Amino acid sequence: MKSAQVTKIAFTVFGTLIIAQYLSFEICAVVGVLVFIGAIFFTAILRKKESLLPTILFSSALALGLICAFYNLNVKDVKALNGSTHIVEAHLLDEPEYTDEKVVYKMKADKLSGSDLSGFKFMVVSYADLGFCEFDKVTAEMTFYDTGLEDFYGENIYICANISTKSKPIIEQGDGGVYRYAVAARQAVRNTVSRYLNGDEGALITSMLIGDRSGLSDSAYSAVKGSGISHITVVSGLHLSILSWLIISVLRRLVRSRRIAAFVTIPFIFGLMALAGFTPSVIRAGITSMICFCGNAVYKRVYPLNSLGLAVLLQCIFNPFSVCSVSFLLTVFSTLGIILIEPKLRKWVMKLSICRFKLVRDLLLIALVTISAQLMSLPIAIITFGYVNPLAVITNVMTSTAVTLAVCFAAFGVLLCLTGALSFIGEVLLFISAICAKFILFVAEIMNKISFSQVDMSGRSTMLLCALISAVILLFFFVNSRRRIKIIALSAALAIELIVILPSFVLPSPVSLRVYGSESGSAVLICDGGRNILVGSADASYVAKRIANDIKGDGINKLDLIVLPSDCDKLSKGATTLLKHISTDQIMYSDQRIDLMTLDGVDRIGYANCEVELTDKVDLSVTDDGIILTVAKTRIFIPTEYTSSPKADIIIAPSEFIATTCDAKCVIMMGEETETANKANLLTMGGVQPYSLSNGKNAEIAVTDRGYNIEYENLY
Repeated sequence: MKSAQVTKIAFTVFGTLIIAQYLSFEICAVVGVLVFIGAIFFTAILRKKESLLPTILFSSALALGLICAFYNLNVKDVKALNGSTHIVEAHLLDEPEYTDEKVVYKMKADKLSGSDLSGFKFMVVSYADLGFCEFDKVTAEMTFYDTGLEDFYGENIYICANISTKSKPIIEQGDGGVYRYAVAARQAVRNTVSRYLNGDEGALITSMLIGDRSGLSDSAYSAVKGSGISHITVVSGLHLSILSWLIISVLRRLVRSRRIAAFVTIPFIFGLMALAGFTPSVIRAGITSMICFCGNAVYKRVYPLNSLGLAVLLQCIFNPFSVCSVSFLLTVFSTLGIILIEPKLRKWVMKLSICRFKLVRDLLLIALVTISAQLMSLPIAIITFGYVNPLAVITNVMTSTAVTLAVCFAAFGVLLCLTGALSFIGEVLLFISAICAKFILFVAEIMNKISFSQVDMSGRSTMLLCALISAVILLFFFVNSRRRIKIIALSAALAIELIVILPSFVLPSPVSLRVYGSESGSAVLICDGGRNILVGSADASYVAKRIANDIKGDGINKLDLIVLPSDCDKLSKGATTLLKHISTDQIMYSDQRIDLMTLDGVDRIGYANCEVELTDKVDLSVTDDGIILTVAKTRIFIPTEYTSSPKADIIIAPSEFIATTCDAKCVIMMGEETETANKANLLTMGGVQPYSLSNGKNAEIAVTDRGYNIEYENLY
């Protein structure tokens, strides 16, 4: 099979799998059969030179059949466990992941009581350290529940579980097989870096070497993410290219043979993939790199587009749900942009007179790589995150050299420190890498403070405009290209980008509810159709001020409406403080006893214990116990009294309210980490999924007619 054919098939399969995520599997099966019949028909009537359409149709039918078969064989029975309780014998696949106040254990089921199902992966999320170590064999009573996050599908994880605290789990030590060496190496890297480097500098070096960013403080990660360089904290093509270049450069000087050096580098790349935990992005980058090195060992020239296509095809065949991983999508499109766009831009830039200066030329080339990657992945980033960072190109140019030096010096430094004899040289190299890391964090912090570092692009019209602009620019680059394969790859990429954005216009847009909480109360910001409505404020001035700052940190400087649903007199103090820091057009209150006379220039609307339509999709009703927000079929309860719990899908409450059981599917708690974590563990016994929010953490709930999805993170 020709390499060009592989590329056509690869990107057709890739695009079809993305489309399939928005369809039911029954529809996928029917469409797959129709597409296959169409492929046979066009093969019969078209000449051999016109074989592009049959190839695309056969590839699409292959993708649809693949995902249907994969779902029925590997996913359907696992997702059917939702809500069931079993005695489970399982073993840990890797190290526990410590994120915020949670601990995540990725496990593989060996045996389930009352079921023949086994051999599937699942996650256990706990708010306390259960004492499990990597590869431990665990026997415990577990209740399974749906992940609610398709991003884990790329790792073959389709279900989560809570471990009951009624009986103590039985723990036996396991060996982990060959993979234990990768885990031991990862631990050695982490321990070595932490021994010589402290603080965020050491945590950043660790994340760049093994992808573990758990040590980064919230402020440091917020700066890195906000400045547009969060990709450096995840091991992907950038890191593999730096380390593989470092390895092959050393080998070329030792063996003096290009082919031998290329073949020897391949096992090192596989080791780096294992060191990073075989995430979807590092698998894509690793397969592409290994294909390139194999090609370099056999042929003199390797076409990167063919290598990327083959890597994408292999990963999609082994796991069609890889396209659910945002990191995988971003790394594929970014690499595609570098392959297709960067050479064209470079040809234009090299004609400029300023490129006579080497420093200027090098900086421009670095900028071109970043621009090319961002341009191709822009629609994916917008539909996923809802914003773009126009300063990311500048930040990447400023930090690219520092990132390269930090990775190189840190890698050599860790190796030398582990040898023992040359550890003093390793310490020096790690010290240099720490200086580079400090510079990266300094630049990220400065760029993140600039007011327009993040531009909100969550509106539908903005997303469509972005897709059209990127399509026009890309077509302008390649419409006259003589290479047919580039046109094919470009057309496929544009089609995929538009398809990813299309559902936001076809499907109802979700109502976004952002929860701003503290130990003494909560406020919920409703964002729907361009309207921003805040329900609740706070009974303390300092909490209301912080809520206002958090809202402004989300890019919202004015509210359309503030609703004070409680008859508590203290709420007027919080509202007064809130309005000193953020403006509004109207304020709605539930009881005339609330003193609002100080709120000059604001329209005041009074109501008492009645139902109010806040937006076209959100209704609010007030009871003696609290507020009920109804969005589509989802009921969200915000208590003002801590004595009862009406039936709801989601309860948002301060930690004083939460008892050991409640009639809800999930609970979002505010308060100190230790207190809320302890109560969260009690809630899991009742089959309730808890979300524990400490001070400074917020939650976001996306609600549609099909259900809701909760994501809690720093939103500012």
